[in-house]
This record gives sequence, C-alpha cells and structure tokens, in this order.
Amino acid sequence: GALQGMRGMRELKVEDALLYLDQVKMEFSDKPEIYNEFLDIMKNFKAQAIDTPGVITKVSRLFRGYNKLILGFNTFLPDGYKIELTQASEDGPDGAKGGGILFTRGPNGTMRIDIPVLP
Repeated sequence: GALQGMRGMRELKVEDALLYLDQVKMEFSDKPEIYNEFLDIMKNFKAQAIDTPGVITKVSRLFRGYNKLILGFNTFLPDGYKIELTQASEDGPDGAKGGGILFTRGPNGTMRIDIPVLP
C-alpha cells in the first residue's frame, strides 16, 4: 500500500534537532565561532547550496575529535545516508583530538572522508 513507501523515509523530529543543537552549543561553549559556523553550514545545506556528501565533509571536519557529535549528525541526513567512524577516528591515548577516516554510506555506495589530524 501507500504506507509501505513511507517506511523508508526518516522523519526529522524537531526535538531531536534542538537537542543536537544544544549538545553542539554546550560542547563548544568556549568556542562560539564553531557553533556559528555549524549554523551557517546547516543554512546552506537547507538552501541546497551544499549537497549531502558536502555537508557531511564540512561537519566532520568542523567537529573532528568529537565523534559523538559527528555520529549524532546522522539525525539530519536524508534517508540512505549514514556516517560510520572507523577505529582510527577515536581520540588518541594521550587525549589528542585526532583526525581519522569516516565512511558515509549513501545511495551511490560508500564514500570515504579523511579528516586531517589537528595541528
């Protein structure tokens, strides 16, 4: 029936989005410019100035070292896209915020994004 096609669509719940924005704001309370840059990225994404792989790359680089936030961004992705982190993307043993490798599963297969290590 008509409902079966709907099942694959992921519905973005406003509460989830607001919760995520709060997490970002709290995580970077000492760096408001990162939160503001995230809002700019989201505005451009919503206006379709950036495509889905582009927004994933930008957000992953902006939040590098904050894997919880990177994975939390899955909330905003259209159906068929999913961010997955490899072991290499975990923070280093000395607490260094590392780079890593990110895999995004999308309709066109898997895309690899290398996140540069912080200087």
